[in-house]
Amino acid sequence: MSEEEAKKLLKSYKYNELTIKQREKHIEQLKEMLKNYINRQKEIKSLTNIELDDADIRELLAEQKREEQQLIKDMKMKNKLVAMINNLKQPSKAILFGKYILNMSFDEVARDLYYSSKRIYQLHKIAIEEFAATYKEL
Repeated sequence: MSEEEAKKLLKSYKYNELTIKQREKHIEQLKEMLKNYINRQKEIKSLTNIELDDADIRELLAEQKREEQQLIKDMKMKNKLVAMINNLKQPSKAILFGKYILNMSFDEVARDLYYSSKRIYQLHKIAIEEFAATYKEL
């Protein structure tokens, strides 16, 4: 993996985190819609004795299943990135974790690790190289 590809993969973490939260919210909305639909269907059936088509329920269940499967994939990728970073040695681990997992600026990472910002940029380049090499090994 090239350094640019490694940076892109690490940057995807924060978007992955947002996607996971949105997907969880969407699944909850689907469950609520399904519950409301089933309740309305029962209510209509009890009042009119007419059975409604189950196609809408199947469609909602299928969408919920697709969302849950994608959520699992997103969470596995998130966990893989964190595990890969955790396998690095210090200070690479702290720099990449701070920058990409905690979404800190380079200045914040430098302050927390007691390095100058210039040194953090240098160490970040080394950390990306180590991360890219680790990714090749997996």
